[in-house]
Amino acid sequence: MFGAFDYKANRPLGPDDLSILHAVLVEYCRARQCDRGGAQALAAARELLCLYDAGIAERDALLERLNSEFPL
Repeated sequence: MFGAFDYKANRPLGPDDLSILHAVLVEYCRARQCDRGGAQALAAARELLCLYDAGIAERDALLERLNSEFPL
């Protein structure tokens, strides 16, 4: 089972954390017109979790890094 942890305190992600990650993924999928249940969205979601785990927690920074990793 995959365990997602907050980089700051090594604790499980909370509702605010998940809300930010969800909003970034929704915006990413909307811009690319991709299905949120598809392979492209899944790859983006995995990358988002890696970015968050690496300490990038701000919405705009996450979106910018995600867009640079998966350009249009």
